[in-house]
Amino acid sequence: MDLRESLVNTTKDRGAMITWLQRPVTFNSSTTLLALQLKDPAETSRTIEKLRETIWKSVQTDNIGTTKIYLGRRRNPDRAVPQGVRVPEPCGAIVGDWLLVTDSRQLLEHAIRASSGSVPRLSSLPDYDLVASELGAQLDAEKPFMFSFSRDSEGLRQLYELAKSPQIREIAKSRGAENAVVKRLVELMEKDELPPFDEFKKYFAPSGSFAYDEATGMHLGRFTLKAE
Repeated sequence: MDLRESLVNTTKDRGAMITWLQRPVTFNSSTTLLALQLKDPAETSRTIEKLRETIWKSVQTDNIGTTKIYLGRRRNPDRAVPQGVRVPEPCGAIVGDWLLVTDSRQLLEHAIRASSGSVPRLSSLPDYDLVASELGAQLDAEKPFMFSFSRDSEGLRQLYELAKSPQIREIAKSRGAENAVVKRLVELMEKDELPPFDEFKKYFAPSGSFAYDEATGMHLGRFTLKAE
């Protein structure tokens, strides 16, 4: 098999990356989905099946609705998993003319449901629309080759939910005996209860970044909307 012809040359020059916070929150809840747009999804599907017959024999298949998904090698069930750690689940699928790959089945299922309209798409949410509208003003008719949208509060949410989790606090207590900083953090968390997350979230607003080419070179930009 010619990998360049079978894999590399079957993709278009368009890709996407999504970073997501998987529930329940753990130390490694943050997970990423990579997507590549395909020239010929049917041909890519046939290539994957050939690879499964030869070098990817451990890859299994399952279905989410009518969409076939590919599951990578699973964790040995006899191997203990540390508390507060998410177990990666390598998986992928062809959805429309996109190849999706991630280490979270939960994220893959969410992406498939969003594609079918079962759950709202990111592009349909008000804060995404606000950032996209601001992007149009920033670009002034330039065509970007990169655009990103982020909710900066979600990074804080992971720390917040870890701090509120009884399980994580017990883990921190056990480690506090060997680490003075961890011990002090646990003492502070137990002394003063954290306010609701919305009290923190109101200080954050969505942000966006972009990049485009013109005669003078490549231009990068980033902006953050004003918090309410």
